[in-house]
Amino acid sequence: MKEDNISEIKNYNHRIFHSYKYSTKIIKATALISKTYVLLDIWNLKKSEKENVKTIKSNPSFSHLTQNRKKQILTIFKLRYIKDPEVLKTLIYLKKNNCKKTIFDLILYYYSAISDNIILDSVIKIIYPLVEKEITNIPKNKILKEIFKWIKNGKTFNNWSNTTAIRVEQNLIATLREFGLISKDRSKKINTNILNPELTAFIAMDLKRNNVEDNKILNHKYWKLFLVDKKNIEQNLKKANNLKLLNFNSKDRKIDFSVKNLKSFAVKLIVKTKDKNE
Repeated sequence: MKEDNISEIKNYNHRIFHSYKYSTKIIKATALISKTYVLLDIWNLKKSEKENVKTIKSNPSFSHLTQNRKKQILTIFKLRYIKDPEVLKTLIYLKKNNCKKTIFDLILYYYSAISDNIILDSVIKIIYPLVEKEITNIPKNKILKEIFKWIKNGKTFNNWSNTTAIRVEQNLIATLREFGLISKDRSKKINTNILNPELTAFIAMDLKRNNVEDNKILNHKYWKLFLVDKKNIEQNLKKANNLKLLNFNSKDRKIDFSVKNLKSFAVKLIVKTKDKNE
């Protein structure tokens, strides 16, 4: 079966919008955490994308790969992290300054999910409702059954074959395992303890810079990616406030930042994280 092309991406007012149909690009890449680390280390903001791609392809971490595999990895990397220059600049800074893995990997997860509808909806429409019902493990074939429903309802590019649907489901599970949302054993236990104050502050900053109003930040659907309820989000915002990462007024739900862009927030995050560990 011929694989679907990546949906058209449009960058408008720092937000990414794309056609709301599911593609099979998850087959070509899972979380790719280790490869993303290397790419962020190599990427030079002073050089053009073309120059960076040339450097990456000759790097020992990629030179052994086929041209097709290099292209697949770079396509996913660009889709997830390069469409917004502020995001790329921020990620490079965080990686260079040894951001804690418990924060950084989940930031990568966040941008991966919001750039790919099938990751996003698999978590917020399939796994999150399980958490609400206090179901601790993903039932066998639960995700695959939902994928078949999406195919039947015309929500996928082309009419996927059974083989394609199974491959999508397998790579989705592999992706969520690598990012730490579900256990690596066969039980597929759901991890509901992944959100921390630093990550909460980062996500709130990203939503705020994308013009999400204060009274809508707490209820934004992206929080479901971290499998938490509103109470948990508020608790983490209060802790982030105590760490002076943001200013959170719990009475009127107002969230303010002392910095104006994501990169500046990343600088503050690194400083506060180091202070916390000392």
